[in-house]
Amino acid sequence: MPPAVPRNDTAEKVALSCIVQHLGTLDLATWPDELFFSEAHKLILQAAKACRATNAPSNPLTIVSLMETAGTLNAVGGPQALMEILSFFPTGDPKTALWYREQLLTAARYRQAQQAASEAAISFRTMEGDIAAVSGRLAEISALVDRPRKTLAETMDEWLAEIERTEPPEAFSTRLPSLDALTGGGPKRGELFVVAAETSGGKSIILQQVALDAAEKLKHVLLFSLEMPAKQVFGRMLSNFTGHRVKTAAEGILQQDLARMHQALAAFKRTNLRIESDFADWESIEASAREAHGKGQLDLLIVDYIQLIALRTLGKNETREQHVSEITRRLKGLALQLDIAVGTASQLNDEGRLRESRAISHHADHVWIIAKGDEGKVLRIDKNRNGERDKAVPVVMHGHIARFEEAT
Repeated sequence: MPPAVPRNDTAEKVALSCIVQHLGTLDLATWPDELFFSEAHKLILQAAKACRATNAPSNPLTIVSLMETAGTLNAVGGPQALMEILSFFPTGDPKTALWYREQLLTAARYRQAQQAASEAAISFRTMEGDIAAVSGRLAEISALVDRPRKTLAETMDEWLAEIERTEPPEAFSTRLPSLDALTGGGPKRGELFVVAAETSGGKSIILQQVALDAAEKLKHVLLFSLEMPAKQVFGRMLSNFTGHRVKTAAEGILQQDLARMHQALAAFKRTNLRIESDFADWESIEASAREAHGKGQLDLLIVDYIQLIALRTLGKNETREQHVSEITRRLKGLALQLDIAVGTASQLNDEGRLRESRAISHHADHVWIIAKGDEGKVLRIDKNRNGERDKAVPVVMHGHIARFEEAT
């Protein structure tokens, strides 16, 4: 016997009854066919949409006529069965339709989850399945939000409004004026930026500096540190914020430094900054990001850094570059799906080149490399989607306060 499929026949009938009664009020573009499990109910929905599109009289008899013409009337059980469905809830109103639509959306989520699990079951039995991919798919389904599909006309209107807008688009500053100028103010929502450097070269400092600036502007920031504990990350950001190295009591902290630190702590408590260092696996990172976004609490996601993210065991024919490419692709996907900015870091190899550069550059919108210049450190722009590249910004790294500034 095949497994039961998540469905809600009553909700489907009530929704269809309400739709037909209020064809002129409800936006049928927000009622995709996959909300319904029954093929007969999908056919009725399609007939209702056709009725709306042709401006035909919006009543049950019109739906019967359209389905008879299309040759789909018998597929729903004939005229009598169709009329029973359409008159199932005669007192329906638009609010009722929307309430039952939520029930249909829940059932659709569970059907998608069931299908994803079923497709993976065979490969899981032989321990060859991609657990991370299935987990990611389930995370997407669980966080599925009900967004109407945009038409081309709506996309064009949004594009034109953006072109005509006089104020600059929202961006996340690096606090390096020249770099911000070259990147249009810094990374934007939907973009992935990558900072690369040698070990202890300052890549984490740049990421933390972007996070700090966003947090001070009361943006919601989620920072994952995979190589240092959250307390240490916070201490570095506090040093950047105050401009003074945070000392401990054992190091002989001065009273004036202690007072300055308490003032800074009070300011930090007003921010929407969250630092995580307990997770290094992609599943936990993605789930946390989607959960925060679902609560309206995520504008900027920082993951430090790519090569430390655990995704899955490499297969026999899978290279390290493929592993990194998949992680980078998923980070970019989060940026687009959640409409947030995402920042991460990568190591440089022994030749001073970006490790797995092809895999990372393919998905990233910005790639910045901290390198040695003729007169000190420079931050080189290797990729800058929709902007200038192969530019270098002279910088100075103040390691004791975890801050980068432009060289003067």
